Amino acid sequence: MKISVLLLSMVIFVASCAPKATITPQVATDEAQNSLMNFFSLLNTKKYAEADSLYGGSYDQLQVFNPDVDANDHATLWQRACEMSGYSACKRAQCC
Repeated sequence: MKISVLLLSMVIFVASCAPKATITPQVATDEAQNSLMNFFSLLNTKKYAEADSLYGGSYDQLQVFNPDVDANDHATLWQRACEMSGYSACKRAQCC
């Protein structure tokens, strides 16, 4: 019993010393740019609910221009922004 506890402790100690995977600044930048391009592409192809899943900002401005839309109906807010309010970001998938 003591040997198995000692062996288990050693395995945990060795495993905790293993190098951790790190994200380099370039990888993080590439992932951010890809997410942004995907977001605009989804808006451009009228996949508003999918685009909304990538959005992490405030909806206040979208709501100001669409007071008749429920503030929690993000897909409709994006649809109105792109189709009625003329958000230029929705008109092109290439931003950078």
